[in-house]
Amino acid sequence: MRNLEKGKEIHDLAVQQSIDSDILVTTPLMTMYAKCGDLEKAKNLFMELQGRDVVAWSAAIAVFAQFGYPGEALSTYAKENMVAKPSLSFSNPCRQVF
Repeated sequence: MRNLEKGKEIHDLAVQQSIDSDILVTTPLMTMYAKCGDLEKAKNLFMELQGRDVVAWSAAIAVFAQFGYPGEALSTYAKENMVAKPSLSFSNPCRQVF
């Protein structure tokens, strides 16, 4: 639990510095909370995150899948496919080139 306390300190510092809504800060915090057993906090961070990118969506899906919530992972994946429109498709990368 010492790691969770350290993570909370980092999160508090991010809030004090007004960078807690930055996707580059929030995504690792979300993963940290999940790894430390606070999946609800990780989920809340993701839900509050504005401007979710593919990395944030992938982190959320991985968190749910790795920590025993496969239904939530699949649901999040389905939502990502409806919301996020990456500029480059992994299934057909040539489509963007030609």
